[in-house]
Amino acid sequence: MKQSYLMLAVFLSLVLGCTAFSTLTFAAKTDGGQQTMVANMDKATVMQKVNVNTANKTELIRVPGIGNKTADSILKYRNDHGKFTTITQLTEVKGIGSKSLKKMEKYLSL
Repeated sequence: MKQSYLMLAVFLSLVLGCTAFSTLTFAAKTDGGQQTMVANMDKATVMQKVNVNTANKTELIRVPGIGNKTADSILKYRNDHGKFTTITQLTEVKGIGSKSLKKMEKYLSL
């Protein structure tokens, strides 16, 4: 049975090789004498950096911490002021403070 778990773990890592896992746990669950494999992939995400100077609203809201309102604010700021020259300049956008930026900056590019 342990060999099956190992094979499944290898399979998942190959199939989802580009996926970043914060946690990946496996457990055996007994249900009426039968064991079933349970895989829990908590916060499994595939995330390419989003260019704040070219992204549309749909692309922006994929970034953790950016919702509809913040995406609209980024687009408005970009239309009013031109391209961003630094990621830190996003703190000038309504709704984005230094704490918010710290969480999302790893997903952003210029």
